[in-house]
Amino acid sequence: MSNEANNVAILTEAYRQWNDSRGGSVDDFIGVCDETIIFDSLPRGAAPMQFAARYDNREVLRGYFKGLLDQWSMNYYEVKQFIAQGDMVVMQGECSWTNKATGKEVTTPNRHLALS
Repeated sequence: MSNEANNVAILTEAYRQWNDSRGGSVDDFIGVCDETIIFDSLPRGAAPMQFAARYDNREVLRGYFKGLLDQWSMNYYEVKQFIAQGDMVVMQGECSWTNKATGKEVTTPNRHLALS
């Protein structure tokens, strides 16, 4: 299996578990991340999504997942495609969450870039 195919296979399984567990597979997801991951979200820690900040290692990344799962319930996380070239994989998908405090649902596109 090529490096590209192997990277896609690893991420396919991580996102499958993330969706199937409705966010309960944080340890599995973090397990595929490098210890020095750079993880950045568009809100950049702005209220009311202070947890959606920049993280520079996988252990503090747990703070992101804790904040997310404390405030939101996952409805689904769908991967639409992976684009792989060399040591880079881009995931294009969509996710839906329900805010636990308000009951409002949000559906949003997602793009993630992974480098091996």
